[in-house]
Amino acid sequence: MPERAVVTGAAGFIGSALVRRLVARGAQVVALDALLDDGDRDVRRARFADLAGLGARTVHADLRHEPTAAVLDGADVVYHCAGRAGVRESWARFADYAEHNMIATDALLRGVRAAGVPRVVLSSSSSVYGSTARSGPATVDPTTPYAVSKLGAEQLCAAHARDGGPDVVVLRYFTVYGPGQRSDMAFHRFVRAASLGLPVPLHGDGAQLRDFTYVDDVVEANLRAATAPVAGLAVVDVGPGRPRTLREALDLVEEYVGRPLRLDPAPTTRGEATATRADTRGTRALLGWAPGVQLEDGLRRQVAHQVAGYGAAPVAAAGGGAR
Repeated sequence: MPERAVVTGAAGFIGSALVRRLVARGAQVVALDALLDDGDRDVRRARFADLAGLGARTVHADLRHEPTAAVLDGADVVYHCAGRAGVRESWARFADYAEHNMIATDALLRGVRAAGVPRVVLSSSSSVYGSTARSGPATVDPTTPYAVSKLGAEQLCAAHARDGGPDVVVLRYFTVYGPGQRSDMAFHRFVRAASLGLPVPLHGDGAQLRDFTYVDDVVEANLRAATAPVAGLAVVDVGPGRPRTLREALDLVEEYVGRPLRLDPAPTTRGEATATRADTRGTRALLGWAPGVQLEDGLRRQVAHQVAGYGAAPVAAAGGGAR
């Protein structure tokens, strides 16, 4: 295990879970975050304070503008989880996405090279595959500005790796969920709506297939990527490879919350994939990784965590509650 790790986007959903696991394993962790002014800013600030309390060294910095040498020197690995997320907003704000997902990544890679950090693990997205179920390094076809910015970050990593930079492992995540999920993400919105009896838009008919991936499994993939035998660049999918329909997931939310969802039909998001399926062959071969949490268990954990924050009734036991 790396003794010293830097995590960017450390106050975010995945980044904060990764920092906690690293600290628990005894690593020295530098947790870096720009604390961007978005809808979850107060949550991110609270998380940042919690990470400091756990023993991580927290650094408030914007990768685009601030020098990173002081935090990168001596690091064994940089887990690059920072970036601007969200498909819908990217259509109207691509410059912002390009800044935070591409320009910031290039600046970080320059700092990594100057500091001599040997390994970078990049958080990427299955969105680079576009609107079909295909996956694999040869099939990228981004259909949203967000996906373009994530693929751009990947290609910057590839360019630096080929030019004598660090070895890079790119992890393409498939629909990550779990406790601490951002408030704009689907499961968070559905759990909130069911818990509080609020209406919530359903984009499309619910038949979309998604390869849902629990956050702890994503963290495990990151830890394994830090020491995987890679020289140059490796790109792998992080997902179960067993898609489920969105409607199935919504039924589970209703069951675990114990209340029905009030769904308002809404148009499908521009560029949205009809189905996603991870190709797990490379992930298993390179990382020895396989998901350990099934959707039923993972969603139950997310609902329990989220509902507790509303002061609502306990989550329904398996097999009970409303459908």
